[in-house]
Amino acid sequence: MNNYKKTYMPGFLVSFVLLMLPVSASGEQQKKINIGVGTYGLVVVNDSSVLDDDQLSGYTMSGQYAFSDMFALRAAWYALDHRDFTNIDAQGFDLVAYIGGGLISTGFKIYGGGGYYSETWETPGNSESFKGLQLSGGLGYNWQNAGLDFVLALRQTSDYEDVLATTGTAIDAAASATLIVSARF
Repeated sequence: MNNYKKTYMPGFLVSFVLLMLPVSASGEQQKKINIGVGTYGLVVVNDSSVLDDDQLSGYTMSGQYAFSDMFALRAAWYALDHRDFTNIDAQGFDLVAYIGGGLISTGFKIYGGGGYYSETWETPGNSESFKGLQLSGGLGYNWQNAGLDFVLALRQTSDYEDVLATTGTAIDAAASATLIVSARF
């Protein structure tokens, strides 16, 4: 990502969520929509004793709709920078369906499910796309007007292996972790 995105994007995203928070609410309402921002980390683990694992980190924006206290859909867009190779940027999205408890209610929530990811890693003059299925789970807390979620996902590695694996090196795992602060509507 260029310096502009690194410098201003986090402040813009946090300001957006804070502006979206309602000033007051009279009575407990069911809030089914969460719009959030947060941090996103991705690691692609290889079995090499010479090569480091690919580690990327950055920012995410997400939207979630809870159909009930036990079922929700979440979509997230993210932009990442590679830890070791600063000329590698990645961006992508996740689509996940969750089953759990407390997805609408105020208080603690826990959930698990599965979905799809798609991302593109870019270097000057080249780009590679990765996509596949993922298993995801999280826990968090809902206040009346805000929510906090910590989400982990294990990803299908076949696309990573096709591109990132070198002769004699295999991809052992791919996982993401996200911390999201959201406004509830």
